[in-house]
Amino acid sequence: MLPAALRFSERRESRRVLKTFWDSLEWDYQLNAQGLFIRAQHFNVEMYRPDSFARRVVKALFYREKGYRLPDDHRVNPMHHSRLPTFQSEERQIVEGFVSMLYDVQPRAWGNTFGYRWLQSPNGPSRTWWLIEIYGAPRYLCSTSPVN
Repeated sequence: MLPAALRFSERRESRRVLKTFWDSLEWDYQLNAQGLFIRAQHFNVEMYRPDSFARRVVKALFYREKGYRLPDDHRVNPMHHSRLPTFQSEERQIVEGFVSMLYDVQPRAWGNTFGYRWLQSPNGPSRTWWLIEIYGAPRYLCSTSPVN
């Protein structure tokens, strides 16, 4: 992992990303698991970057699993796992229902770093649901659907 991070940091194209990251670093006091406030550093994540990554991954997996590209009139709808607490209870139940159905599907993985599960929707051949897992933890729930 360290060699990959070093290569990333040495790329000229990475300068803006790294500057944004360094500019967002801040110190704050946070409650730890023992109930104590400790001084900790945190940073902001530009969510469009991981969302864009999830869209590209799902498009590639769609092609791998279905044998054809996601049609141009369809889109990938990514939802990072950190957004779940912001949902109302009814919406959260729906999302958790899809995740539960995806866990009934045999996972596919490359080593222990990346894995995924997917379901075909009965509402059309290009409507699908995907659960992207990184290091064994669910990170993105994505769906494909028509743009309109």
